[in-house]
Amino acid sequence: MKFRQAADFHAYFEPCYEHLHDRTRNQLVEEFSGLARYFRHPTGGGDHFAELPFDHNGGVRHSKGRFAFENYFMPPDAEDSALERYIESLISHARARALMPMFKCSRWALRTAWLSRHWRTGTIYVVRDPDAMFRSFWSFGGRRSYFIIGLVLIVSKNRDCHIFKDLAEEFSIPAICRNDVDLELAAAYRVALTLSPQALRDMLLVLWAASLVHNIETASLILDVDLAVTDDVYRVGTEAKIAEMIGYTMSLSDIMRPNVSSAPGTSVSHRGRALARAAIGYLCDGDSSNADVKLSVASHRVLSALL
Repeated sequence: MKFRQAADFHAYFEPCYEHLHDRTRNQLVEEFSGLARYFRHPTGGGDHFAELPFDHNGGVRHSKGRFAFENYFMPPDAEDSALERYIESLISHARARALMPMFKCSRWALRTAWLSRHWRTGTIYVVRDPDAMFRSFWSFGGRRSYFIIGLVLIVSKNRDCHIFKDLAEEFSIPAICRNDVDLELAAAYRVALTLSPQALRDMLLVLWAASLVHNIETASLILDVDLAVTDDVYRVGTEAKIAEMIGYTMSLSDIMRPNVSSAPGTSVSHRGRALARAAIGYLCDGDSSNADVKLSVASHRVLSALL
């Protein structure tokens, strides 16, 4: 939302949302009407999809539903010509308006190295304490939460990827393959009903750890939301780093960390630690640790326990 408020940027919000390929802009605006407040998104951002190039008959050009959940981890040498074409089309759409393209995509966390190889991008990776993340996910209806269901679907659609293979086997996550993403989400919900809250926490921990380690190695900047709220020195320093990266000064003084109720389970279980360590082992040799990256006490404690 910050970049959407600046005149020089063309900021795409969730360009890999699973229904961009089969919905019109009006349909999506109607679906998301009021959801920003429900999902605790900042207000004042306007139409989430205003910047996207929709075709006249509906759907964003070159978008595909599979971009949301499939190929979740992409090493630098991965090949996906359809996704490349889609991203390139969005970049061209912004540049045709003499604006700098910016992407806010929650599902690119394990694609940073691939993106950097193809476009020499600058990436700001936003991290939050995994316990706070799970409590937030759980607050939207427990196992009925879209975010919990999406987590299960990510593991299912990537069960052959080394990062997620142990998870899929440990919790018997089946391969979900339907011809419609809503049917896939419904199937993932049925799987979520069979899993304990601790198993779901363990799944989130693996995704959190793998994403953070991948981005410590490859992102331009790690922005810890919890630390930005509680540490003014860190916040001001981060603002300066962002300004140096993109030539635009922004204030993070209004950054939010919503308080949500407790959720069942423990943040780092014995099984979760073992699964997370295995996933991290595929990404690094264990010597990188958190180096010069500054994290909140909670996130630092969790990451240290896993490395």
